[in-house]
Amino acid sequence: MGIRWDNFKIGSIDVLVNNAGYGLYGFFEETTIKDAQEQFATNVFGVFNVTWAVLPLMRSARKGRIFNLSSLGGLIGGQMASFYCATKFAIEGFSESLSKEVSPFGILVTIIEPGPFRTDFLSPRSNLQGLDPHWDHEPRLAQCKTGVSPTPG
Repeated sequence: MGIRWDNFKIGSIDVLVNNAGYGLYGFFEETTIKDAQEQFATNVFGVFNVTWAVLPLMRSARKGRIFNLSSLGGLIGGQMASFYCATKFAIEGFSESLSKEVSPFGILVTIIEPGPFRTDFLSPRSNLQGLDPHWDHEPRLAQCKTGVSPTPG
């Protein structure tokens, strides 16, 4: 299911920036299948749906550029970010493969892999936490939040 462009009067689309997404942080064991499905629905299937909608226009014009926002988390997995990193790894593989498929049509695909910088990404609006905490993870959670190692017990 995608966007039906035949209802719109569009000349061309030259650039697509796939930047929608959010972070879901928590130890894997503290998350649910629903958390995973929602994270992938936004961060991966959102990119797929918009790309499917735009590619016919770019292909017919024989030009275009697609920028897919990945992350440092698409290159290096991090604790408390298993789903987020999995989605960004997926965007990396998708982008590399798509690039090979669409380059004969003059369409370029670029992966943007930003590291941490000041945005509202880590604010509650863009960032969710796993909601089923396990007491075994409390010392490591404290370490992740403060950067200080827990005292061996």
